[in-house]
Amino acid sequence: MNTQALRFAAPRSDEAHALNDLLADRDRPAATARDAENAPRLAAEEAQRASNELAALERRALGGEAVTDANRTKVEKRLAAAKAKANEPHAERAQGARAALLDIDGQIAAYVTEHHDALNGELADDAQAAASRVNDALQEIIDAHAAREAIAARVNALASVIRRVQPGEVAWSKVEGVAREAEAVLLADGEAVPVMRAAPRVTAEFPEVADVWSS
Repeated sequence: MNTQALRFAAPRSDEAHALNDLLADRDRPAATARDAENAPRLAAEEAQRASNELAALERRALGGEAVTDANRTKVEKRLAAAKAKANEPHAERAQGARAALLDIDGQIAAYVTEHHDALNGELADDAQAAASRVNDALQEIIDAHAAREAIAARVNALASVIRRVQPGEVAWSKVEGVAREAEAVLLADGEAVPVMRAAPRVTAEFPEVADVWSS
């Protein structure tokens, strides 16, 4: 589930606020699952570091170097703590967190299905604004290119008073093709508004969704 894309950056409706709240509720089990899955590796790495450090201390001590009991005890405690951390029930924590994620994903899917019209309606305004912004940018490219070509024509005219100007002496535009494409898009009714062509079909991926759809 693409929670980042589902989240409303500036929610306006009650439905959008409620969806954001559900997505926020999802963050905790997601973080718990991620941490639990990473914990064994991190603990093993810390245990290895402490083990190497303790072995180095013993080597130095046997080599005649002064190693304090306090220093040795400190490293031993780090090693014991890392081993204890590695032996915690990380797999069970991750399993439980993933199950909780499935539960809340079902709630999110059910909520989106039930309130799709309201949520999609809020996005529709943003979709129209985005398409309009693209059209404005395309028109600006066309206008800017036309202004650039007008200057090029004046440069050519000025030089041609003195001598015949050969094609290419005035640098060709690098965006002539882009300007043509921009004109073609605007002539074809402009940028497409990013909205669904038809209502999305609901599958039984989440039982809660199927229940909402059938009610």
